[in-house]
Amino acid sequence: MEINLLPHVPTTQRYRFQIALIVGLVVILFSAFIGFQIWYKTNQIEKQKVVLQQLKSSHDLKGNQLNQEQRVTRLVQSYQEEYTKLKSADINWVPIIDEISKKLPSDGRILQMNWSDDGIIKMAGEFSSLESIGQYLQLLNRIEWVDDVQFVNAQAASTNGRIQVFLNVKMNTESLFLLNSIMPGGDKK
Repeated sequence: MEINLLPHVPTTQRYRFQIALIVGLVVILFSAFIGFQIWYKTNQIEKQKVVLQQLKSSHDLKGNQLNQEQRVTRLVQSYQEEYTKLKSADINWVPIIDEISKKLPSDGRILQMNWSDDGIIKMAGEFSSLESIGQYLQLLNRIEWVDDVQFVNAQAASTNGRIQVFLNVKMNTESLFLLNSIMPGGDKK
């Protein structure tokens, strides 16, 4: 039996420096890998932020353009509505009523007349025969500012044997406006 008087050194202590070096190297490599991953993800996030910022500014620009176009559209619609109101308000109704009544046959008469902003004159009248009504419709259709004459209803009046008629006369407001600007007060120049 041999007796060793030297202290017993475990084999792990002999390689302590090499193990520490390998562990340190692994820690450094792992830290570098983690650092690279953090840097890469941060770079990607920054690029996405830039892209999102560009998309947001593009969206805001398009939104502003759309709002501007909507404002212009509303302005144009408002202008057209105001123009139509002013144009219909500017019509001199005296020559119009005068021309409608001049076309009236001798046996007919107009009982009621209403006009609306959309260019329709609603009339109620009395005539002695259907022939008179037909003649009157033809004469009204020949007026240059009349687009269409619609026969709404006719009924026989029980008291005097006459026929009550309801008509809708659709006016061409453009030609009527031009006609009124040419003939103020109904007199042709």
